[in-house]
Amino acid sequence: MMITLDVTGWRKGLDVVALIKAVQLHSTGSLAKSKILVEDILAGKVITLEFQNEEAREKFRKEANALGAVCQGDVGTGFG
Repeated sequence: MMITLDVTGWRKGLDVVALIKAVQLHSTGSLAKSKILVEDILAGKVITLEFQNEEAREKFRKEANALGAVCQGDVGTGFG
């Protein structure tokens, strides 16, 4: 079973560089792909990330939320 999480938006003050690094570390492993995915979030697109396990997904969710990203199920969805 594939473990996924949708990143649905972002809040004002989003730390773009740190989010790119978090996506790379916890999901894609690729800096170039992570940059493209974060640019998609900034453009208002919903992205779906894949994780090796639920622990990795929840670790990413907490970090992404602290950086200003909005993930599926978070309160305060929106863009900017």
